[in-house]
Amino acid sequence: MPVDLAFETMCRRYRCIGAVAVVARVIAVSLVTAVSLGVLWTWTHAAMAEEGVAPIVVTVKEEAQVAGAKILLGDIATISGAPAPVEDEIKRIEIGPAPIVGYKRTVSLASVKIHMRQAGVDLSRVTFEGAGSTSVTARAMAITGEELVRVAVEYILSTMPWKRNEVSIECERTPDNLLTPLGEVRLEAERLPITQYLGTTTVRVNVILDGKVYKSVPVVLRLNVVKEVVVATRTIIKGQVVTADAVTRELRQLSALEMDPATDPAAVVGKVAARTIREGTLITAGAVEEPPLIKRGDIIQIVVRLGGVTVTTAGEALEDGKLKDLIRVKNLESGRQVEAVVVDAKIAEVSPPLR
Repeated sequence: MPVDLAFETMCRRYRCIGAVAVVARVIAVSLVTAVSLGVLWTWTHAAMAEEGVAPIVVTVKEEAQVAGAKILLGDIATISGAPAPVEDEIKRIEIGPAPIVGYKRTVSLASVKIHMRQAGVDLSRVTFEGAGSTSVTARAMAITGEELVRVAVEYILSTMPWKRNEVSIECERTPDNLLTPLGEVRLEAERLPITQYLGTTTVRVNVILDGKVYKSVPVVLRLNVVKEVVVATRTIIKGQVVTADAVTRELRQLSALEMDPATDPAAVVGKVAARTIREGTLITAGAVEEPPLIKRGDIIQIVVRLGGVTVTTAGEALEDGKLKDLIRVKNLESGRQVEAVVVDAKIAEVSPPLR
């Protein structure tokens, strides 16, 4: 019965008016629509049977790829012989969940028939052709191991303390190619606590999918650095002052223990060796230190500042001290020993007052 006729019949029978009539019309439309969708397949097959139309043919594929979270019948088979509305409905029948990217799922013909029957399809009107099962994979994007290495190398080059012409970078092992689901993908490298800029190092490359980290891949690199550095021309004993004739510049390949090499002789000449430096050894920043401003036995001024009052007295340094070092000094008037901060070559300042 047409929708309008059903509605008019209901209104005449129950004398619906106003809001009641509106509700009745909505209910009638909903019922008729639901019934129409439910019997679409039945009506179509009845017409096909009366007209002697050939059965619907479902041709199953041997392999298929899916892009969504579900496997639909239209993904794994082609449908022919059905009117367009029926064909669309058959294609949208859900067969099961899609496989995880990088894995396969096999869908058997028996499983296809079960899901079609559950969807209300009369299998007596369907002919099946093609494969007995389908190997299903998720449609994915491929990221090569070389691309992951390229991102890691670019990160090192952009953050390292060396000039680009001083370093060569090798990959210890190229990561495996990576498959990701379809989406917006970008690669971002980041430093790890173990990341260094000399020798073997590791950089983490994050695969960002639709704004979230999908996977993180460690990339192991080796940095070879060749640089002109300061080298000792003779052995320099600990505590000795480094003179200009004791150093020279040479082109050297650096090791992981030489992260902070001196590159200018002026940076080390005049300083003292913090440890013994052997002949031919590369001199790092930590191998030398500033010479003491005050040496043990020096007669100095001991200064005490209290409010706006400054008291000065003669003293003797009991140990060496560089600028801002805290050293022991002796008040020559009282003989008392106190601790004072080195201010310059002749002055050490005491915080508490002398007595």
